[in-house]
Amino acid sequence: MGIEIAKEHVISTTEARRNLSRYLDEAKRHSWFIFKNATPRAVILDIDDYEALKRRIDELEELLDHAILAKELEVRRTAPGKEEEIDLAAL
Repeated sequence: MGIEIAKEHVISTTEARRNLSRYLDEAKRHSWFIFKNATPRAVILDIDDYEALKRRIDELEELLDHAILAKELEVRRTAPGKEEEIDLAAL
């Protein structure tokens, strides 16, 4: 999965269902990771944290768009008529 999850922040779907109000209140301090059959399925995340993540994703997408545009303009400037597919990994 790629993210580090503290064991004390992992709950089962059953536990989440039984005590959802508690976990929603505690989401101000940290996120809760909901597992079902030993598989991560969802996250209880404070709305402010979610909005901050969403803003950051939007900013990064905009930066990527700008980088792609800059690369396209550079290709057109240096080799007109030789436009090519841009390799995102090279940016």
